[in-house]
Amino acid sequence: MPLQEGEAESFQRLAATVIPAERLVKAIGHARQGTRDIETLAGAGQSCPALQEDQLCAIHGKYGEASKPKACRIFPFTFVSTPTSVRVGLSYACPAVIDAEGTPLTEQRAEVDAVFAAAVDGTRYLLRIGDEVRLGDGVKLPWADAEVLIAELATAVRKDGTLLERVCGAGAICALTETQLQEGASFAVALEGARAGAAALVEEVLATPPEADRLSRALFRTLLKSTELGHSAVGRMGNLFSSLLGGGSVHLRTGGEVAWRAVEAVPPGLGAEGEALLARWFAGALESCTFFGDAAFDLSLAGGLDLLVLSASVCAFLARAYAAHESRTAVTYEDVKRGLRQLDAGLTHRGTMPRGFDRALAVTASLDLLRTQLS
Repeated sequence: MPLQEGEAESFQRLAATVIPAERLVKAIGHARQGTRDIETLAGAGQSCPALQEDQLCAIHGKYGEASKPKACRIFPFTFVSTPTSVRVGLSYACPAVIDAEGTPLTEQRAEVDAVFAAAVDGTRYLLRIGDEVRLGDGVKLPWADAEVLIAELATAVRKDGTLLERVCGAGAICALTETQLQEGASFAVALEGARAGAAALVEEVLATPPEADRLSRALFRTLLKSTELGHSAVGRMGNLFSSLLGGGSVHLRTGGEVAWRAVEAVPPGLGAEGEALLARWFAGALESCTFFGDAAFDLSLAGGLDLLVLSASVCAFLARAYAAHESRTAVTYEDVKRGLRQLDAGLTHRGTMPRGFDRALAVTASLDLLRTQLS
């Protein structure tokens, strides 16, 4: 959990009154966030030392919500400032979000406003989008056009159909729009042409056999390893090299590990309910604007879409890993939920990503990787 300046001292002072001293050893760590070094809060096994057996916060219980670090108070909300509004999203690392429990976000305006004013506004937790947005290589859009395109992509993902059809539909619209803009069309003409040609492109793409080259598989494994929060960078890299040779294991957020070969023995596929959950997560990332720019490695819109597709394939693989860990031969909806929680929690720790990640994404067969995990 990232900490703001001075929060580590405040946490240690309050924690000393309610948490046994042995649990506070190495509670404060350090991490790299972009270009800066920050202090972090993490206990044994990456579990916060203030978290009690009933999953409630000891500091919150004694001193109130305002005494917790701002990152804790914000969770599970995300905030992205655009030229026209602040987009509010939700982290799927939160089980209530995955289960769609509680009051809908649209009915929490007063609470969201209070969280924003007290813990977000004026801090680095408020991510920002400028007046121009990169669509792809050499193509930029004014925010007004980018906002329209993002809404179009989210609409494509929320349509009926399989997850592959929805995701591929969004990718087709993005790619065709970029191509026509490069050819000199106006944005309105380019988007209309993309709408008209998307269905044919989706059919063509999904009719060809998936092909994931070695680089694509390596990037898949790199992203997968970034979700393993309880292991050192050295351990992650060692496991990565082992997995590239056909061995290694997958470490699960709930504890334990499972051999790569055992995961691959579980047939691909998430079931209709699992695909619907991933589609909801995918559309939420689009609408909250957390898939590109400051929120995601400074990626373009097209690069961010590739990242979401690649991430979905990692989630599907993690779901198979949870099934394999329990010696089952089919993925359940609970496996998909566990995989998505691990994915969304791990993706916040972006210091594990290699340099040049955006360039690697551009040549990665993200859709083909997802196809191999779903069918």
